[in-house]
Amino acid sequence: MYNTAYRAFDAGKFPEALKQLDAIDARQPDLAASKNLRGVILMRQGNYDQAEAALTEAARIDPKFWNARFNMAEIPFLKKIGRRPENASSNCSPPVSPIWQRKLRS
Repeated sequence: MYNTAYRAFDAGKFPEALKQLDAIDARQPDLAASKNLRGVILMRQGNYDQAEAALTEAARIDPKFWNARFNMAEIPFLKKIGRRPENASSNCSPPVSPIWQRKLRS
């Protein structure tokens, strides 16, 4: 199920990915990876408060899950610049943050 959600996310089909994550959360409410992926999708949609809540929950579930903490660290910057992370990868795909992706493309 998670793989289906991730593939939808990777294809940019965020509503479909969120629907899959809802089904996962109903069956496995304490799956940090699911909360992390939800947080990344919400970040990409510009819903930073909801993203932060999902990522905080992922970190609470698994304190050693560095992906969630890494993704959460991007939120204040994204809020400050006031835009969505275009082509952001956050740690659900290659571990290159949207900030570094822009720098690498320059």
